Amino acid sequence: MTPALGPDAFAFSIYDPSLLLSPYGQSLWKAPFSPHDVLHCVQYEAHYLLAWRRMRRKVIQNYADVLCHMAIGWRMGDDLETLAELPDGTIEINILTGRAAHSKAGDLALRIAGEMQAWLKQRLSADRIPEDAIVRAEITLGTRTDRIRTDKKRVVSFDWQCHSLLATDEKTYESKLAEAHTWHSRVQHAQAPKG
Repeated sequence: MTPALGPDAFAFSIYDPSLLLSPYGQSLWKAPFSPHDVLHCVQYEAHYLLAWRRMRRKVIQNYADVLCHMAIGWRMGDDLETLAELPDGTIEINILTGRAAHSKAGDLALRIAGEMQAWLKQRLSADRIPEDAIVRAEITLGTRTDRIRTDKKRVVSFDWQCHSLLATDEKTYESKLAEAHTWHSRVQHAQAPKG
């Protein structure tokens, strides 16, 4: 974030040379800057730093919110057939490594895990936040398919409970989202040509 150019963009006050002389022609200049200038500089830098930190906190919180929406939104569509084969449980996604694991089935190869990893890296770069500023980035996704009775060989209804967590060395950012009844038709996948 670059401060706007103008009088406030300079840490030290800019003097009009005509103001450095008294009405009697005596020089009023005593030092390159005064204690007031130092205080002004410190106040400016503190304001700039705090504003940047507040902005960064809002941005990272937005990451946590968006990741939950990604986890239970349309981007999960490519992985629904894989999940339909699994028992109800909890999926843990490490976004920093792009790896996922199911509480009962173990390690999973989920496309959404890699997409989240790539998305987070892209956003950090675009927002000029170093990747190593994020020390943890995780999604915990609870799945249930038994709330609505269906023929699971033909169609599955997923209920989701998502919790995202991103952490820096200063603060932890979290978001939660629930979604009921994401329908997945398995007939289309069974009939799709292979090759």
